[in-house]
Amino acid sequence: MTFSLTEVLLLIIAIAVVVLVVYLIRLAGQASRTTAEVEELVRHLNYMRPQFERVLESTEKELAEVRELTKKANGIAGDVGSLTHQASRVALPALTNLGSLAGPLSYASAALTGAKIGLKVLRGRSNNTEKKEKETHT
Repeated sequence: MTFSLTEVLLLIIAIAVVVLVVYLIRLAGQASRTTAEVEELVRHLNYMRPQFERVLESTEKELAEVRELTKKANGIAGDVGSLTHQASRVALPALTNLGSLAGPLSYASAALTGAKIGLKVLRGRSNNTEKKEKETHT
């Protein structure tokens, strides 16, 4: 049995059509399963949507609070910076003036030390004199 060229070509085309139909049927089945999974996912997301919205609202509120706290902290930091600047502006001249007082203060300290020693010596002499008077009277 010999086939003509046309018959062979028709047979090849028929086999190709059958393969294509089988492929399209499998593709349609996969598309159907994928569609079912997507629908399930959409149902689940719709179920979870209120929870997502609550979390989003809560997060937005907390973010607003964080922003407010950040503004307050920045204000406090600015105040501290200003206060530090003012304190250093006032304190530096005072500290500079204290350095010029170091010499006179050391002289005054030496004079006070000398006065203390002198008072101790005088007390010692007066105590010795009182002891001698008590010894002579007894």
